Amino acid sequence: MVHRRRHSSRTVAGVGGVVIPFPVPRASGSDYNGAAMHPEPARSAKPIGPFMLGDWEVRPRHNELVSEQETRHLEPKAMDLLVFMTSSAPEVVSKNAIIDSVWEGRIISEGTLTNTIAELRRALGDDARHPRYIETIPKRGYRLVAAVEPVSSSTADNAQASPPQSRTILVIAVAAVLLAVAVVVTFVLQTRGRPLDPELVLVGPFVNRTGDESFDAAALLARDRLVTKLSDSGLARAVQANIDQPDDVIDSLCSAARASRAGLAVGGTLYLHEGQVEVQARLVDVRESALLYAIPASITDRDRISEALDQVVQRTVGVIATHLHSHAHFQLMSHVPVFEAYQEFIAGSELFAVDPIASINHLERAVELDPNFTSAKFRLSVAYRNGGRQAAGAGVLARLDERRPVLTDFERLWLDYFLAGQENRRRDGLALLRRIEDIVPDDLVVQHLISGNASALNRPRESIAAASAVIGEKAFLSVANNPLFVKDFLRCATSHHILGNHSEELRTARSGLEVFPTNHDLLVAEARALTALGDEMGFEEVTARALSTDTGLTPANLLIEAAATARAHGRPDLARELARRALTPLDDRADPNKAFVEGWLRAQALVLADALDQAQLVLETVRSMKDGGTAFQSLGVDGWLGTVAARRGDLETAHSIDSALAGIYGSQRRGWPAHYRAAIAAWLGHRNQAMELLSQSRAEGWGSFYYFHDIHRVLFEPLEGMDEYEALLHPDG
Repeated sequence: MVHRRRHSSRTVAGVGGVVIPFPVPRASGSDYNGAAMHPEPARSAKPIGPFMLGDWEVRPRHNELVSEQETRHLEPKAMDLLVFMTSSAPEVVSKNAIIDSVWEGRIISEGTLTNTIAELRRALGDDARHPRYIETIPKRGYRLVAAVEPVSSSTADNAQASPPQSRTILVIAVAAVLLAVAVVVTFVLQTRGRPLDPELVLVGPFVNRTGDESFDAAALLARDRLVTKLSDSGLARAVQANIDQPDDVIDSLCSAARASRAGLAVGGTLYLHEGQVEVQARLVDVRESALLYAIPASITDRDRISEALDQVVQRTVGVIATHLHSHAHFQLMSHVPVFEAYQEFIAGSELFAVDPIASINHLERAVELDPNFTSAKFRLSVAYRNGGRQAAGAGVLARLDERRPVLTDFERLWLDYFLAGQENRRRDGLALLRRIEDIVPDDLVVQHLISGNASALNRPRESIAAASAVIGEKAFLSVANNPLFVKDFLRCATSHHILGNHSEELRTARSGLEVFPTNHDLLVAEARALTALGDEMGFEEVTARALSTDTGLTPANLLIEAAATARAHGRPDLARELARRALTPLDDRADPNKAFVEGWLRAQALVLADALDQAQLVLETVRSMKDGGTAFQSLGVDGWLGTVAARRGDLETAHSIDSALAGIYGSQRRGWPAHYRAAIAAWLGHRNQAMELLSQSRAEGWGSFYYFHDIHRVLFEPLEGMDEYEALLHPDG
């Protein structure tokens, strides 16, 4: 299933499945730094009165920024962060100190802090590259650089002159009357007009309808266990409903909830059937006085009532977690998970993009705890596939397919989508996503998946539309610290590159860098757009940033891809210069542990510099490294070696590599062997055969069309001008 977060907290990664946050209970001790494992000195008390920050008057009590032209509103956490930084200005404040103070010790991802900083910068009109308000200090934290001044009382006095003394008594009298009226109105409307808190849950005592008074204690125990479990989980705040005569009618439950301002309410009932006890529970929307979900009942023997209560508590908290921190898809699911399975699912989802093995362990545990947890099974199947365990992933989907009759229509659509993905049927996958979109049109993850599938089908305009629907939504900030969603900026930028819209490509890359400031791929996209636009000064600035930004990746590929862009835009001299420059960081940052990847990059740079003899020697050396790269990287080295050999006229090597690639089968290769064979055929002069092989690669699942506008453009230069190839370069979709 696909879910969306409703508010800011901790967010987890996800692919082709659920994106759900899970807030963790705060650490004990306000000065305890859980991330660094040592205490930091407490900061000074934060100011609450208005103050001037550069051109803005900051009003913390109202979460407002006020200038002469406009008033801008901040989210409360953004204002808390600004106030905290002000209390420390002009000193640098570490990320740990900010998290401990502003988020009060809660465990959050670093992306949450980054997003809040980005929100502040947008509101202040600041630029991360040329900061006037907030400066990023690499590896240390942030610093407030704008001048901070208190708003003087004289300023406030001048803003509104004092009324004449003759009017003072009248003003006071009128104010007194208005105050009295306000008190009366407030008293009358306090249980009817006050806004309800959507994350406050009223838990009522369960109603004992067994006819046996001995179960009265169990009814109260059910309420107490629910309150404790909810409070410990950190999902929501829970409040007990102390009702003298418990009533399981929804209207009565909602009336008690409104008095406590709770937006949700939970009630339950105990029944007795043929000597067994049945425990039921329900989640109610207080505002609408409507049943949200009837929790599946737990039936057990009389002497095992405690176990039944625990089962219902687990299921109820799972329902609340899904409701509060997910899309409303739970109403479209055949089963809502028990809470312990939900927790494991969250842990596995968070690790999905960064630690596949650990992710699989958590997802397997989620399925073990709740075998009917469909979303966890979908996610697990993708995790297996991404980890090279295609048979295991296919097995998960096959077992789900056996349960197809008990799945909802919504779940069956998702099952068919994942089955299509397993078989590389991209067109079918996109069609299924469009049907899912009709059901949940505002879901960010569905749009994310549509963008990816459209891109893989060489439909750049369709990909841009879907990606823009993700990154253009206000709700995007709620998932922006998820590394998965950087792909939407990248797909949008590369799709604009394919269409030749390089100004939009540049704008998109820079927008992405505001959210993901250290993402190397976005720096590459920015550099590529600047190269296409001929902005040499801007390109040099990005190159310097890439060299100084610790992204964990070599900056050589930025120069290599810029060289490929220059070559594709008819500037071969610039391409050769950039390619030669790419060799310098590879020499300076040579890492024995990355010899395979760095050797491959070196060979690509040498090809773009037209140093083919050296390129082939490097590729042959890299190819001889056993277990140096992934299966796809090894395919890439073979493909480049075969293509370079064909260009040099080394027919023996070219044919040998072609034969080796022809012997590689399997859907897990996703058409890459045929793709590289097409490049070899092109340089051997077999252009029609090359186009046939490109068609074969597409049929086998290849879908990385942006490579034709990037580093792979040089591999297929002999096909330039062919109508079929030009149609791939300039698609209509």
